[in-house]
Amino acid sequence: MYINIPTYDYVTDTWSTTEFEKREQFVEFMWSVFKTPGEYEFDECSQKFNEQAILFNKNNKVYCIAPMRSKDYIAYWDDQKLKCRNGVIYKNGDKTWYLTREYYMWLNFLPIYDKEEARFGFAKVRDAQYHMALYEEIGRHSYKHAVILKKRQIASSYYHGAKMINYFWFEEGSISKMAGSLKDYISEKGTWRFLEEYRNFLNTYTAWYRPCTPDKVLNWEQKVEINQGGKKRDIGLKSVIFGLVLDKDPTNGVGGPCTLFYHEEAGIAP
Repeated sequence: MYINIPTYDYVTDTWSTTEFEKREQFVEFMWSVFKTPGEYEFDECSQKFNEQAILFNKNNKVYCIAPMRSKDYIAYWDDQKLKCRNGVIYKNGDKTWYLTREYYMWLNFLPIYDKEEARFGFAKVRDAQYHMALYEEIGRHSYKHAVILKKRQIASSYYHGAKMINYFWFEEGSISKMAGSLKDYISEKGTWRFLEEYRNFLNTYTAWYRPCTPDKVLNWEQKVEINQGGKKRDIGLKSVIFGLVLDKDPTNGVGGPCTLFYHEEAGIAP
């Protein structure tokens, strides 16, 4: 089995699972729902895309009202973790949409600073961002690169920061690298600030607490040292996010395994 994806039917208000035996079948499915922005025909079903964010705001900053560590509490967070790792398929009659893993997580668990409203809040459902997420996911599962020409100020840095956080949070041993021709593009003055915002929110409001050692700007590793019977050892996913400055050496970061490489402000690099 290549991937199992939680699937919601708006007409019957029921959840099921869609199974894809092979990678090629999954890629074919994604191409079948891939369209041009403006043609995705989001309707009342799209209100389910960010349902958890809506509940969080409605419940005074609480996602799950079940008692901590109760059966319902564990089931809720396990279900949301699956959706943040595999994505979600939504259906309404003859219409079908697929929200990728990081786009679902971004809409529901990773608030951003909304410049239009001058406050922190969850990203709104926008077909341009949905389109970008789906296109990149098709490229990833097809073992191909994806090139995107976008306009400015569509929260692209926030979104790709969410993509790094998604792998860092849920995938054992993932290695994400964020590079910039100047340090300010990726440091606490730049996109690293978004990563800090995301991590603080997740550690505060979700059941997915992730300590880091080291825990420095441009260098996170998801692990913590424990002492059992006088023996010290590290536990955690051992996932990492590195920030790489390219002004003195444009080959910085070359070599070794890499899950995701994000070049911030690549279009204006020397």
